[in-house]
Amino acid sequence: MAQVIAAPIVIRKAAIWDLDAIKTIADANRKEIGFVLRPVLMAGIARGEVHCAVDDGVVGFVHWHMRLDGWSTIYEIATAIPGKGIGTMLLHSVPKPLQLKCPEGSSANAFYERSGGKLVATVDGRKRRLNIWQWSFHHD
Repeated sequence: MAQVIAAPIVIRKAAIWDLDAIKTIADANRKEIGFVLRPVLMAGIARGEVHCAVDDGVVGFVHWHMRLDGWSTIYEIATAIPGKGIGTMLLHSVPKPLQLKCPEGSSANAFYERSGGKLVATVDGRKRRLNIWQWSFHHD
């Protein structure tokens, strides 16, 4: 039997033709990341602020924004194949320094901690308490 060698996963800026695949992954992860509007993803892609993980097709994405104060913030990050390191690769593709907020009880907090994030505060959100995670230039 011939051995199949898998191509390495590549992280790159998303292009408009990736939108359908990204939206499918976002919808499949709606419980964790909330409902993501297609026009919002389109705008992020146009700004160059959506990265995608590509294997044979798109297998994950991160939608982020560079704030005026020089910090990046992540809006959504999701993968089609959990547990393969794709989320970590996407997280580390976002320019540093980086800050994000995550609901206090979310399983994503363990992921952010494993990925080198520093929990700097917990604040009241509109509906629930939010943990604030940061990655600095020196933290990675």
